[in-house]
Amino acid sequence: MAVVLATSVFAVLLARVDHYQHSHTVFDAIHARSDAPRIATFNRLEPSWVFYAGYPLTNYKSTADAGAFLATGPDAFVITSEEKLPDIRPGLPPGVGVVARVPYFGRRGKLLVIGHEAQAVAAGRRTGS
Repeated sequence: MAVVLATSVFAVLLARVDHYQHSHTVFDAIHARSDAPRIATFNRLEPSWVFYAGYPLTNYKSTADAGAFLATGPDAFVITSEEKLPDIRPGLPPGVGVVARVPYFGRRGKLLVIGHEAQAVAAGRRTGS
């Protein structure tokens, strides 16, 4: 009986907490810009991001490595936090910048999706935004 009660309480709480989770919004923004995205992170990695991506994500610690990844093409995206933007910005290739900002669940600030800005414009035209 205690197991059933604990499982039921956990399920209800999980459903309520998931309502405030914004990981799906981050991945929706990425998938709106690419049908075959390649996603990495910069100095921030949450387990839910791996779940939503469906594959392991590389967590770059170096601005140069993250910039090199983003330079590989318009389907490359990096997720990071607003507080890390000053660290990564100097290494961003031309035409690459913040393409989405969403609330950071359980923390202050925002989560950022960094990608090719022209790709965001093209995707906006494709989706009718």
